[in-house]
Amino acid sequence: MEVNNVEILPGLYGSEINKNRAVGYCRYHNAALTTKTLKGHECLKKQCDALEKYEEHDFWRQHKQKKEMRKARKIVLA
Repeated sequence: MEVNNVEILPGLYGSEINKNRAVGYCRYHNAALTTKTLKGHECLKKQCDALEKYEEHDFWRQHKQKKEMRKARKIVLA
């Protein structure tokens, strides 16, 4: 489905998500995920196999930066 040239994806619980807001796709639920739903369901913390990342989304760049900062802080403290 497209509205004003923006692709709409099916989200959790029957919601609709703008493709620009989707950070990934859950193969278990067959639904697109926003940052809020990804954090709320703790998909990363659980290391969920069903999560398919949309690598082009800015969230993943920020996530990688935070991870590298934690690693660097750990090295400095050691």
